Amino acid sequence: RPPILTYYSFNASNWRRLELDRPVELGNTCRLNNFLGGQDEEWFSAVHVAIEAEAGRGLLAAVRAQRALCGAAAEAEKQSLISAELNLLGETLERLVALLRRMKEHCDPYIYYMRVRLFMKGWTAEELPDGMQYSGVPEASEAPAGESAGQSWRRERYHGETGAQSSVIPALDAALGLAMSEDPLLPYLQAMRSYMPPKHSDFISSMELGPSIRSFVQEAAQVQAEDSRGDQATVVEGLVASYNRCIQGLVTFRSVHYELAHSFVRKWDERKDEEILGTGGTPFVPYLKKHKEATKGLFVELRRSP
Repeated sequence: RPPILTYYSFNASNWRRLELDRPVELGNTCRLNNFLGGQDEEWFSAVHVAIEAEAGRGLLAAVRAQRALCGAAAEAEKQSLISAELNLLGETLERLVALLRRMKEHCDPYIYYMRVRLFMKGWTAEELPDGMQYSGVPEASEAPAGESAGQSWRRERYHGETGAQSSVIPALDAALGLAMSEDPLLPYLQAMRSYMPPKHSDFISSMELGPSIRSFVQEAAQVQAEDSRGDQATVVEGLVASYNRCIQGLVTFRSVHYELAHSFVRKWDERKDEEILGTGGTPFVPYLKKHKEATKGLFVELRRSP
């Protein structure tokens, strides 16, 4: 990963369990290393660690759903299997939303903005318009240090720590089909993969390259629209409902994320929305709005034949 503080350095790989016989959950973890310390910094990370832990069952459900698509089961049985996995994934997303909503319990927005966020900024921050200069490190195209006079030192514009560097939501996006949509955030989200552990990035790619759950649901809905008779209609209705439950979970997660971004950052900055950069270096207000709208476009409509 790039030599800068990442989501995994700050949160996902920076904790320990307080009581080993209890699960990884809010109230049973603490940070290994802090910057300034305090309740707000601890809780901010604790919420993210709890989300990572809770997401595991949903990610496994997504994998099983893709594997079911490749199985030899009859179509109706396959639809039932995938519907069950999608319901488990939808339930997981609802749990993630509930965890995210707890952020303000012990992390004050103003304290976060003034104390915690400061150390999360990268070399794309407003304070570093030209990036970070690495004195003594020559540009890649130049001779090694000390071999030529007057050479310029290397500059980098690494992104700061941001939740976009977590593999959880990108993997679920890939499984449910958002990775294939026209989303203005996609180039940035693709770049964030280089800040993840390689196996995490590879996992997202494998979900993208796997069989399409979204196409399977759309095709079932289309067939159902042409013939809505019999017990098969109920199975397809359940399949579409379970898929849309997952999409609603993603929409709600992004809505809560946007609300928190407003409370924790936007509220304290008097500039225009497009001028305010998140710790990852993007104008997060318009980007998060567009990302949420792109997710809303994934709902599958089930039409009944006359």
